[in-house]
Amino acid sequence: MFGLLYSSQAFTSVEKYTPAEIQLMHQIYQQQNSDISLSQTRYRLYENQFLLSEAKRLMPNKVARLSDVGFTTGYHVERYLNNLFINQLHLPPSIEASNNVKHFTASWLTNTLGEYPANGQYSETQKNTLNLVKLENFAFPAMSVYDFIKPLSMQIRFRLHQGDNQLFHTEIAKKHQYFINLEKATNAFKAKNINIDNLISIAQGDILRPSIQSWLGVKDMMHGQSPILEQLEKQVSEQQINQYYQKNKSRFKYLYQITAQGAEFKNRNDAVKFKNEVAKSTFKVALKAANMNDIYSKFNNNINREHKKEWVVQLAFTQNENELSEVIRSPTGLWVVVLTSNYEYKYFAATGQTVRYQAIKSVALQNAHQQYQQKWAAWHTQNEIKL
Repeated sequence: MFGLLYSSQAFTSVEKYTPAEIQLMHQIYQQQNSDISLSQTRYRLYENQFLLSEAKRLMPNKVARLSDVGFTTGYHVERYLNNLFINQLHLPPSIEASNNVKHFTASWLTNTLGEYPANGQYSETQKNTLNLVKLENFAFPAMSVYDFIKPLSMQIRFRLHQGDNQLFHTEIAKKHQYFINLEKATNAFKAKNINIDNLISIAQGDILRPSIQSWLGVKDMMHGQSPILEQLEKQVSEQQINQYYQKNKSRFKYLYQITAQGAEFKNRNDAVKFKNEVAKSTFKVALKAANMNDIYSKFNNNINREHKKEWVVQLAFTQNENELSEVIRSPTGLWVVVLTSNYEYKYFAATGQTVRYQAIKSVALQNAHQQYQQKWAAWHTQNEIKL
């Protein structure tokens, strides 16, 4: 079944984390989860590395940038690591880029960037033009304006094209600060046996982890459907659907028919008085005493799902069996009291759409988890990582 999705592959080499790197990340993770253990931290770091290898194999276009409208992964990595450097090395939380930003005025920005592309995608002509303008004399390596703004979100790029030079200064300051802190961290962490390249990989894994797991079908996907689940759903057999139905038949039990009695009033006080009378005697006696008609008499007091287009029927199906309802306001402003009994249950047909939908979704999800665990186990075994 899984052959179409997971053919055999040669595993890429992995980064082996030092005890100091694991200890550092343990401290970081404890800020969000104080109960996380050192072994759980180690497990997470290597699982993240496995997830990255799967992403590079199955969704390489998503590794660099998850969404056309969002920031690149590299941009998020710089923010992640900059915060880590600041917290671990007690560095200043902000820094001025320098006086070199003064000539980046609003007019300079609009003249340099030109019109923002209607579809958000730069043409080759625009790329070539923006690549000719260089940003130099900052802590970060000299780069073209295009390389500088390419990692930014669509919203920020749009604002820059409108001449928001303060935002441009802010983004320059962020990159300026990152490279200053990166140099300090490289020297400080090297003495502690912590490799900056490993931290970059760890940051990338943490940032992409939720999206990759969603893509693989083992976590809920906020928007859209996992392509892995979509393919697995197509592979669910009729036999598996039937087996799921037999094993989980209780989930498909539904209330089909009930006996209902009811009365409706224009005045709430009359409805409350009627309810009290029912409590003292019976619904039938109270109706007769009040000279009221039973609102369910047109159904012969037996209602089922075929009648549920009417509000009073929907109301009856929400009540507890043999329990007199509260006084309830109807959509038309009347006050209603109902009593339901004789609940009759049925099961959705094994071949019905309700069963098929739930079965296909559930079986596919189970298979996604199974193949995920199989691949994860094969990966850490192949790479001799003991967990």
